[in-house]
Amino acid sequence: MGLILLWAHLVRADDVCLAWGEAGALTDADVEATESSGVVASSIEDGLYYTLDDSGGAASLYMFDETGAFRGEQLIQGATNTDWEDLASGPCPAAVDANACLYIADIGDNHEERDSVTLWVVPESRETIVDAVACPLTYPDGPHDAETLLVVPADGMNPGAVRLASKENDGEARIYEVDALTCGATPDVLQKEAKVTLDGPATGGTMTSTTVVIRTLSSAWVWQDCTIGASTWDATPEELDLGADPQGEAIGVTSDGGFITTSESTPFRFRLIPCAETGSPKCAPCGCATGSTSFSWVGGVIVAWGMGRRARRSPTGRAP
Repeated sequence: MGLILLWAHLVRADDVCLAWGEAGALTDADVEATESSGVVASSIEDGLYYTLDDSGGAASLYMFDETGAFRGEQLIQGATNTDWEDLASGPCPAAVDANACLYIADIGDNHEERDSVTLWVVPESRETIVDAVACPLTYPDGPHDAETLLVVPADGMNPGAVRLASKENDGEARIYEVDALTCGATPDVLQKEAKVTLDGPATGGTMTSTTVVIRTLSSAWVWQDCTIGASTWDATPEELDLGADPQGEAIGVTSDGGFITTSESTPFRFRLIPCAETGSPKCAPCGCATGSTSFSWVGGVIVAWGMGRRARRSPTGRAP
């Protein structure tokens, strides 16, 4: 039994998914979306998922469950679908008075000519019509094409921060970040945080309080850390085979810590990747215990106690 004092951010002691199984078969779903470019699990109903259409589609979200059954369409009032490319859930910005929100990433820019892009934010609900709040963003170094949105969850480090990963033909995605959305008339300026090397253009992403995922057409690149931040990108990610998705586009986290992916193929199809192993979060920078460990605040200091030995720091380095 040991006592360790750490100046750090509070971290959940809950088990998280540490390894994933093989991708399941593609499943057809009776969903109106013709080019699914984003997917996210509902935070208010287990087993429910949202997806959306790519550029030129309706300003709507489409709901379905893990059997592929269509569960309804939700009109996003006040929004336009210039080039919707990803979908995420997270805590609401100050401009939206709700407990949980969905973020629609209108960030596609194939010709890199948009002066600003927009996150349409709506309170998550089962209503058939919801009002959108526009949260414009601009890059510090000129326009970029992007298809990946990452929103820090309510229980994560710096909750409410958002990140975009640019889509580059050479596979070197640039990560841009803003700490908090003002959702005003003047766009928030993103800050360049890192650059990561993938096996192809980034087409979607998702994150939890301990895991960041960016996908390409055929692979998912997974970073795990106890305190998601700029240093996360220094670690070497794990590569997961997503199967032969035709025009693979989106990825989200399921209720058991697995993944769900969609593609822009027609008809609408999705694939489930189960969680194969759970355990304490991997904490390369802070060296958390490998055994049962708990965290609590004591006078601005975290006290950590546990029966497991202290884990060695994982090797770090840029993505291959």
